[in-house]
Amino acid sequence: MAAVLVVAILAVAVIFALRGDDTTNTATPSLITSSPVSQPPLTPSTASSTPSTSPSTSAPASGEQTATDCTENVSGGSLTGSMAQAGQLGFPLSAAPGWAPAADATLPNAIDVVGVIREVADAEDWMMEAMVGVTNFVPSMSLADQASKLLTCVADGPGFAGASPTLGTPTKSAIKVDGVEAERVEAEVTIADTTRGIPGDNLVIITVKTDPVTFFVATTPIGDSDSHDQVQKIIDALKVSGR
Repeated sequence: MAAVLVVAILAVAVIFALRGDDTTNTATPSLITSSPVSQPPLTPSTASSTPSTSPSTSAPASGEQTATDCTENVSGGSLTGSMAQAGQLGFPLSAAPGWAPAADATLPNAIDVVGVIREVADAEDWMMEAMVGVTNFVPSMSLADQASKLLTCVADGPGFAGASPTLGTPTKSAIKVDGVEAERVEAEVTIADTTRGIPGDNLVIITVKTDPVTFFVATTPIGDSDSHDQVQKIIDALKVSGR
Protein backbone atom coordinates (compact mmCIF):
# COMPACT_ATOMS: atom_id res chain seq x y z
CA MET A 1 0.00 0.00 0.00
CA ALA A 2 1.06 3.49 -0.62
CA ALA A 3 4.43 4.98 0.00
CA VAL A 4 5.16 5.45 3.68
CA LEU A 5 7.64 6.81 6.12
CA VAL A 6 8.17 4.60 9.14
CA VAL A 7 9.04 5.69 12.64
CA ALA A 8 10.90 3.32 14.96
CA ILE A 9 9.32 4.05 18.32
CA LEU A 10 11.85 2.34 20.52
CA ALA A 11 14.82 3.93 18.79
CA VAL A 12 12.98 7.25 18.34
CA ALA A 13 14.50 7.40 14.87
CA VAL A 14 12.96 7.82 11.45
CA ILE A 15 13.88 5.19 8.88
CA PHE A 16 12.75 5.26 5.29
CA ALA A 17 11.14 2.28 3.55
CA LEU A 18 11.89 -0.41 6.14
CA ARG A 19 13.08 -3.62 4.54
CA GLY A 20 11.73 -6.98 5.67
CA ASP A 21 14.23 -9.41 7.16
CA ASP A 22 13.76 -13.15 6.89
CA THR A 23 16.38 -13.92 9.54
CA THR A 24 15.19 -15.42 12.80
CA ASN A 25 14.91 -12.94 15.66
CA THR A 26 13.97 -14.12 19.12
CA ALA A 27 13.81 -10.65 20.65
CA THR A 28 10.51 -8.93 21.34
CA PRO A 29 9.37 -7.27 18.08
CA SER A 30 9.73 -3.50 17.90
CA LEU A 31 6.56 -1.72 16.85
CA ILE A 32 6.72 0.99 14.20
CA THR A 33 4.08 3.41 13.04
CA SER A 34 3.49 4.41 9.44
CA SER A 35 2.34 7.59 7.75
CA PRO A 36 1.89 8.65 4.12
CA VAL A 37 4.97 9.98 2.39
CA SER A 38 2.98 13.09 1.47
CA GLN A 39 2.92 14.11 5.14
CA PRO A 40 5.87 15.30 7.25
CA PRO A 41 7.69 12.57 9.19
CA LEU A 42 5.85 11.69 12.37
CA THR A 43 7.40 11.44 15.79
CA PRO A 44 6.25 8.96 18.44
CA SER A 45 4.47 11.76 20.29
CA THR A 46 2.42 12.76 17.24
CA ALA A 47 1.93 9.44 15.46
CA SER A 48 -1.60 8.87 16.72
CA SER A 49 -2.79 12.48 16.69
CA THR A 50 -1.55 13.97 13.43
CA PRO A 51 -4.58 14.48 11.16
CA SER A 52 -4.71 12.47 7.96
CA THR A 53 -6.42 13.65 4.83
CA SER A 54 -9.57 11.96 3.56
CA PRO A 55 -11.94 12.90 0.75
CA SER A 56 -15.41 12.90 2.28
CA THR A 57 -15.83 12.74 6.04
CA SER A 58 -18.58 12.43 8.60
CA ALA A 59 -18.22 13.92 12.07
CA PRO A 60 -14.77 13.33 13.58
CA ALA A 61 -14.54 9.95 15.26
CA SER A 62 -14.06 9.82 19.01
CA GLY A 63 -13.27 6.17 19.50
CA GLU A 64 -16.95 5.19 19.34
CA GLN A 65 -18.91 3.63 16.50
CA THR A 66 -20.54 6.82 15.18
CA ALA A 67 -19.41 7.15 11.55
CA THR A 68 -21.58 6.68 8.49
CA ASP A 69 -19.02 7.88 5.95
CA CYS A 70 -15.25 8.16 5.62
CA THR A 71 -13.41 9.68 8.57
CA GLU A 72 -9.77 10.08 9.43
CA ASN A 73 -7.99 7.46 11.49
CA VAL A 74 -8.88 7.20 15.17
CA SER A 75 -5.76 5.47 16.49
CA GLY A 76 -2.92 3.10 15.81
CA GLY A 77 -2.68 -0.01 17.95
CA SER A 78 -0.09 -1.79 20.04
CA LEU A 79 1.32 -5.29 20.13
CA THR A 80 -0.18 -7.94 22.41
CA GLY A 81 2.74 -10.28 22.96
CA SER A 82 3.36 -12.13 19.72
CA MET A 83 -0.08 -11.23 18.34
CA ALA A 84 -1.33 -8.36 16.23
CA GLN A 85 -4.64 -7.83 18.01
CA ALA A 86 -7.44 -5.26 17.72
CA GLY A 87 -10.63 -5.83 19.64
CA GLN A 88 -11.51 -9.51 19.28
CA LEU A 89 -9.61 -10.03 16.00
CA GLY A 90 -5.94 -10.88 15.69
CA PHE A 91 -3.26 -12.98 14.05
CA PRO A 92 0.14 -14.30 15.17
CA LEU A 93 3.14 -12.40 13.88
CA SER A 94 4.63 -15.77 12.97
CA ALA A 95 2.08 -15.95 10.14
CA ALA A 96 4.01 -13.19 8.35
CA PRO A 97 7.70 -14.17 8.29
CA GLY A 98 9.94 -11.39 7.00
CA TRP A 99 7.34 -8.69 7.65
CA ALA A 100 7.83 -6.00 10.32
CA PRO A 101 5.33 -5.36 13.14
CA ALA A 102 3.69 -1.96 12.70
CA ALA A 103 0.86 0.28 13.79
CA ASP A 104 -1.02 2.34 11.20
CA ALA A 105 -2.20 5.73 12.45
CA THR A 106 -3.48 6.83 9.03
CA LEU A 107 -5.99 4.17 7.97
CA PRO A 108 -9.46 5.76 7.63
CA ASN A 109 -12.35 4.78 9.93
CA ALA A 110 -10.06 2.63 12.03
CA ILE A 111 -9.32 2.18 15.72
CA ASP A 112 -6.28 0.45 17.27
CA VAL A 113 -4.79 -0.56 13.90
CA VAL A 114 -1.84 -2.94 14.17
CA GLY A 115 -0.25 -5.60 12.00
CA VAL A 116 2.72 -6.03 9.71
CA ILE A 117 4.32 -4.21 6.77
CA ARG A 118 6.95 -4.97 4.17
CA GLU A 119 8.68 -2.90 1.52
CA VAL A 120 7.83 -3.74 -2.08
CA ALA A 121 11.03 -4.69 -3.88
CA ASP A 122 11.84 -2.82 -7.11
CA ALA A 123 9.17 -0.18 -6.39
CA GLU A 124 9.69 3.45 -5.44
CA ASP A 125 8.65 4.19 -1.85
CA TRP A 126 5.92 1.57 -1.69
CA MET A 127 4.86 -0.73 1.12
CA MET A 128 2.48 -3.63 1.49
CA GLU A 129 0.66 -4.22 4.74
CA ALA A 130 -1.64 -6.59 6.60
CA MET A 131 -3.50 -5.04 9.54
CA VAL A 132 -6.35 -5.63 11.95
CA GLY A 133 -8.46 -2.93 13.54
CA VAL A 134 -11.85 -1.95 14.91
CA THR A 135 -14.22 0.04 12.69
CA ASN A 136 -15.84 3.28 13.82
CA PHE A 137 -18.99 2.74 11.77
CA VAL A 138 -22.41 2.85 13.43
CA PRO A 139 -23.60 -0.58 14.64
CA SER A 140 -26.66 -0.39 12.38
CA MET A 141 -24.44 -0.60 9.28
CA SER A 142 -24.28 -4.18 7.99
CA LEU A 143 -21.04 -6.13 7.76
CA ALA A 144 -21.23 -6.02 3.96
CA ASP A 145 -21.83 -2.27 3.91
CA GLN A 146 -18.97 -1.67 6.34
CA ALA A 147 -16.61 -3.72 4.18
CA SER A 148 -17.62 -1.88 1.02
CA LYS A 149 -17.40 1.55 2.63
CA LEU A 150 -14.02 0.78 4.18
CA LEU A 151 -12.73 -0.37 0.79
CA THR A 152 -13.71 2.99 -0.71
CA CYS A 153 -12.34 4.99 2.20
CA VAL A 154 -8.97 3.21 2.14
CA ALA A 155 -8.63 3.56 -1.64
CA ASP A 156 -9.42 7.28 -1.40
CA GLY A 157 -7.48 7.81 1.81
CA PRO A 158 -4.00 9.00 2.74
CA GLY A 159 -2.33 5.69 1.96
CA PHE A 160 -2.69 6.34 -1.76
CA ALA A 161 -2.39 10.14 -1.55
CA GLY A 162 -0.49 11.65 -4.45
CA ALA A 163 -0.52 8.48 -6.53
CA SER A 164 -3.78 9.21 -8.44
CA PRO A 165 -5.59 5.98 -7.46
CA THR A 166 -8.56 4.43 -9.24
CA LEU A 167 -10.64 1.78 -7.48
CA GLY A 168 -11.65 -1.11 -9.70
CA THR A 169 -14.80 -3.22 -9.58
CA PRO A 170 -14.85 -5.15 -6.29
CA THR A 171 -15.64 -8.81 -5.73
CA LYS A 172 -17.65 -9.63 -2.62
CA SER A 173 -18.27 -12.80 -0.65
CA ALA A 174 -19.68 -13.94 2.67
CA ILE A 175 -17.09 -15.98 4.56
CA LYS A 176 -16.25 -17.25 8.03
CA VAL A 177 -13.25 -16.14 10.07
CA ASP A 178 -12.43 -18.62 12.82
CA GLY A 179 -16.05 -19.76 12.61
CA VAL A 180 -17.47 -16.23 12.87
CA GLU A 181 -19.60 -14.53 10.21
CA ALA A 182 -17.59 -12.17 8.02
CA GLU A 183 -17.69 -10.29 4.71
CA ARG A 184 -14.80 -10.09 2.26
CA VAL A 185 -14.45 -7.47 -0.44
CA GLU A 186 -11.48 -7.20 -2.79
CA ALA A 187 -10.51 -4.90 -5.65
CA GLU A 188 -7.53 -3.57 -7.56
CA VAL A 189 -6.45 0.00 -6.89
CA THR A 190 -4.50 1.14 -9.94
CA ILE A 191 -2.34 4.26 -9.77
CA ALA A 192 -1.44 6.78 -12.46
CA ASP A 193 1.88 7.77 -10.86
CA THR A 194 4.36 5.94 -13.08
CA THR A 195 7.33 7.02 -10.95
CA ARG A 196 6.35 4.41 -8.37
CA GLY A 197 7.32 1.57 -10.70
CA ILE A 198 4.21 -0.38 -9.79
CA PRO A 199 0.72 -0.55 -11.37
CA GLY A 200 -1.05 -0.41 -8.01
CA ASP A 201 -2.31 -2.68 -5.25
CA ASN A 202 -4.70 -5.51 -4.69
CA LEU A 203 -6.77 -4.34 -1.71
CA VAL A 204 -8.56 -6.83 0.56
CA ILE A 205 -10.99 -5.89 3.32
CA ILE A 206 -12.64 -8.39 5.67
CA THR A 207 -15.15 -7.24 8.29
CA VAL A 208 -15.92 -9.65 11.13
CA LYS A 209 -19.09 -9.90 13.21
CA THR A 210 -17.62 -9.05 16.59
CA ASP A 211 -18.81 -6.40 19.03
CA PRO A 212 -17.71 -3.87 17.97
CA VAL A 213 -17.07 -4.90 14.37
CA THR A 214 -13.43 -5.65 13.61
CA PHE A 215 -11.68 -5.82 10.26
CA PHE A 216 -8.64 -7.10 8.41
CA VAL A 217 -7.05 -5.08 5.61
CA ALA A 218 -4.21 -6.03 3.31
CA THR A 219 -2.50 -4.53 0.28
CA THR A 220 -0.18 -6.35 -2.09
CA PRO A 221 1.18 -5.28 -5.49
CA ILE A 222 -1.00 -6.14 -8.47
CA GLY A 223 0.38 -9.30 -10.07
CA ASP A 224 2.51 -10.30 -7.06
CA SER A 225 1.16 -13.81 -6.52
CA ASP A 226 3.72 -14.70 -3.85
CA SER A 227 2.74 -11.76 -1.63
CA HIS A 228 -0.93 -12.41 -2.31
CA ASP A 229 -0.46 -16.01 -1.17
CA GLN A 230 1.31 -14.77 1.97
CA VAL A 231 -1.63 -12.52 2.78
CA GLN A 232 -3.99 -15.46 2.37
CA LYS A 233 -1.91 -17.38 4.91
CA ILE A 234 -2.32 -14.48 7.33
CA ILE A 235 -6.08 -14.52 6.68
CA ASP A 236 -6.15 -18.24 7.37
CA ALA A 237 -4.39 -17.54 10.69
CA LEU A 238 -6.93 -14.93 11.86
CA LYS A 239 -8.40 -15.69 15.28
CA VAL A 240 -11.47 -14.33 17.06
CA SER A 241 -11.15 -14.15 20.83
CA GLY A 242 -13.72 -13.88 23.60
CA ARG A 243 -16.21 -16.37 22.21
